[in-house]
Amino acid sequence: MLLERDWEIVVDKPVDEVFAAFAERAGRVPAWGGSPEVAQVRKLTEGPVGAGSRYLLSAEHRGRHAEGTVEVTDYDPDQAIKIAWSGEFGGHWEQRFGAAGIANFFYSPRWATNGTIEARFAEHDNGTRIDLHGENNLSGWAGPASLIMRWFAYRRINGDLARFKSVVESARD
Repeated sequence: MLLERDWEIVVDKPVDEVFAAFAERAGRVPAWGGSPEVAQVRKLTEGPVGAGSRYLLSAEHRGRHAEGTVEVTDYDPDQAIKIAWSGEFGGHWEQRFGAAGIANFFYSPRWATNGTIEARFAEHDNGTRIDLHGENNLSGWAGPASLIMRWFAYRRINGDLARFKSVVESARD
C-alpha cells in the first residue's frame, strides 16, 4: 500500500546552510517517521554526499534487528535532493516468556518498505522554505495496518522536522 504526504517547513537560516544540514542527514531519512530506531548508518560510497551516495542503515525495533539501504538518487546543491530507501523486517520465530515463566512461540510476520523523500529548497524571507514530498510503499502485514502506521509515521516526521529546524537554527553562524 502506498502512503504519500507533503510537508512544508521554514528554517530561519540561509539556503546553503539548511541544504547542507539536510544532505548531511541523508542516510538517516528513512528513520524519520518510521518506528524502527536507527542504530547505525554506514556510508558505503566514498566522497561527499551527492547523487549515487549509498548508505547501509541498521535499525532496532522491539529487540529485532533490520537492515536497509538508502541512496541519494538526485542531488542539485542548494536546490533539491531526493533519497530512496528499502528494507525488510520480521520473518522469524520468536520465543517470549510470560509472567508465569511459560514460553510462548510466535511468528513475527515479514513486511517490507521502500520509498522516497524529495526535498526542494527555496529562499523565504530571511530563511529557507523546504517543500517535502514523501512516498512509502508497504507490503506484507504492514499493508493492511497502513492506516495506523500512517498516523504514527506522520506524527513522528512532524516531530523530526521540528527537531531538524531547532538544531539548524540553533547552530552558530
